[in-house]
Amino acid sequence: MDYTIAEQDVAGPFLKKLPAKMEDMKDIPQLSYGSPREGLAEKLHMSEDLLSALNPRRHFDRPGEAIVVIDAGAEQSSEKAAKVEVDKEPADGQAVRQVERADQILPRDDRQ
Repeated sequence: MDYTIAEQDVAGPFLKKLPAKMEDMKDIPQLSYGSPREGLAEKLHMSEDLLSALNPRRHFDRPGEAIVVIDAGAEQSSEKAAKVEVDKEPADGQAVRQVERADQILPRDDRQ
C-alpha cells in the first residue's frame, strides 16, 4: 500500500549514535530512533532494508513523500497471502521486487 510521510515521522528527536554498552545509555535523555527511516520501519512493522528496497531513490526525511509499504493491518487468509522477494544487490544496481500470490505472479521488472 502507499503511505505518505507525515511531519511527525520526521520531527525527531533522533539519536546521533546509540551507545554500544548498556551502562553508557544511562546518560541519554531519551531512547529515540536514529533516523526517520528507522522510525518509519518500526511504525510500519518492517525492516529498514525492506523499506529501502521497496522505495529506491526515495527520501524518508521529507514530509509529503509517498512511499510503498507492506499492509500489516490487512486480514489475509493463507490462500491470499503474498510472498515478497527483494533482490538487494541486482547486477544493474537497482532494487527489483517480485510479488507472488496464490493466484498470480507479478513480473520482476515492476520498478518504481
